[in-house]
Formats: sequence, structure tokens, C-alpha cells
Amino acid sequence: MRVSGAFPDRLATARLILRRLDEPDRALWVRLHRDPVLYRHAPHAIAPSDAAASERFDGSLAHWQDHGFGFQVIERDGVGIGVGGLRTGREGELNLYYRISADHHGMGYAREAARAWVAAGVEWLPSPRLPPRTTRPH
Repeated sequence: MRVSGAFPDRLATARLILRRLDEPDRALWVRLHRDPVLYRHAPHAIAPSDAAASERFDGSLAHWQDHGFGFQVIERDGVGIGVGGLRTGREGELNLYYRISADHHGMGYAREAARAWVAAGVEWLPSPRLPPRTTRPH
């Protein structure tokens, strides 16, 4: 799936800035994807090493280049507190994903960011399909 227009590099909500991933965000990405607290419901999915997490980050940067959209950094008051967004998934479907640092859980940030990403997907992506899927603990 390729964006038909210019998917926004930056989105704003009432409390958050959602901006395109960039190389300086690698440390945040690795920290989030290596934190076992964030993977307590899916320990099999945690990056097994910093190098593996960094490789996934490279894939996320490449997704922007290849598709014109992808994951973004979630900022609150100028500080990166998480990552997430939309990305191509199975059979042309979109995958909505987020990973937010544990000290920012329970504040509604995931819901706020997800609403902005879905709205942008409907606006900018050709015929987006975003089927609901989750794991049992969620």
C-alpha cells in the first residue's frame, strides 16, 4: 500500500505530538522494545537483544521510505514517551500498533494516539482496512 497523497509526518492531539520516526529516536525504540514490563502479556514478542530491536527500528524507517507512512514517536511535553502508528500488515490490511513507556500507562495516551492515527489513515490511505485483532489479555 502506498499513500495516495502526503501522509502527515506530524499529527497533533489535545495532549500529544505524533511525529515521524527518525534516527535520533533509535534509543527510545530500543528501550521500549527491550522492556519486559511492556511485554508481560506477550513475553515471546520482546526483542531478544538491543541489536534485534535496532534492526526492527531500521525496518520501521524503511517502511516510511517504501510506503509513505509508518510508525511515529509519541511525544508529551516535548519528551518521547512511546512509539506507534499504522503500518502495512497481512494481505494489504493495516496494523495499528503502539508501545508506551510504563510510567505513562493509564493516562489515555494510547487511545488518543490511536484515534489520530486511524483518522489520518482514513483521510490519507487508499481504502484502508483495519480489522480488529488483539490478544486475550488485552
